[in-house]
Formats: sequence, structure tokens, C-alpha cells
Amino acid sequence: MARPRKYVIKLTEDEYKELKSIIRKKATSKTIRCRCQIILDLDESHAV
Repeated sequence: MARPRKYVIKLTEDEYKELKSIIRKKATSKTIRCRCQIILDLDESHAV
């Protein structure tokens, strides 16, 4: 069985701000909000 690929996610400042704004909007669905949060969690350039 093949191993899953690991992708390194490095967002720029503009991409990071865009995802944060999408999460904050009330019109955003829960699914999209969760997917944006997953991308932010995997981002290595803005890790704490």
C-alpha cells in the first residue's frame, strides 16, 4: 500500500488574511469555514 503524500503548505500574508476574512464572514458555510481552518492549521510559515 502506498504512503500518503505530505504537502508543505506555506501561505503568503495576503492568502493568510484572505482565509481569516472568509472564516469571519457570517455568510460563509460551516463546511467552507472548516476547510479554511484546516488550511490555516497546516500552514507552516505562520506556525506559532
